[in-house]
Formats: sequence, C-alpha cells, structure tokens
Amino acid sequence: MGMKLSEKTGHTQISNKAPINVCPFCGSKAGYYTKQQARGTIEYIYNYDGSEAENDGMYDLLTVKGGIYAYCLHCSKRLFKMQESEAQPWLTWT
Repeated sequence: MGMKLSEKTGHTQISNKAPINVCPFCGSKAGYYTKQQARGTIEYIYNYDGSEAENDGMYDLLTVKGGIYAYCLHCSKRLFKMQESEAQPWLTWT
C-alpha cells in the first residue's frame, strides 16, 4: 500500500494505483477521479497588513469521506471500487 506521512502537513498521502490502465468505455488514458464529501471549517490566515499568511494547515479541521468508486476523467463512467486499487481512499483529517 503506497502510504506515506507528509512532513509538511502531517496528513497521510495515499498512492492509488488503478487496477486498469485505460477506460474500458471510452479508451481514455487520462486517469480517474473519486467523489468525496468534505465537512468542517477552514481557517484562512492573514497578516495584519492584509497579505496572505502561511496557510498550510487550512484544511486540518475538515473531515473527508467518500471516494468509494473511481470514475473516468473523460466520460465519467464508473470504473471500479477503490478497494480494488492498492490503497483505501477514505481519509479523515482532524
């Protein structure tokens, strides 16, 4: 399983190698996406002069769920369950 901990954010980054190399519906090699739901609060930080401050942790308070199925980037057809890939796609960030 291609999991590693990001040194910058502390979040788990997952490599999701697909069980296929091409969409069986349209022949696209562009890749795939998952549909995920995010819930929570984003804290966007500013400096007192109005400029943007360091916001690396702005998503730390979000909970992300979903990503059960993979869909073709080109035709949006459902391709496979993410459990068939090398990693589990659902992450919960707190």
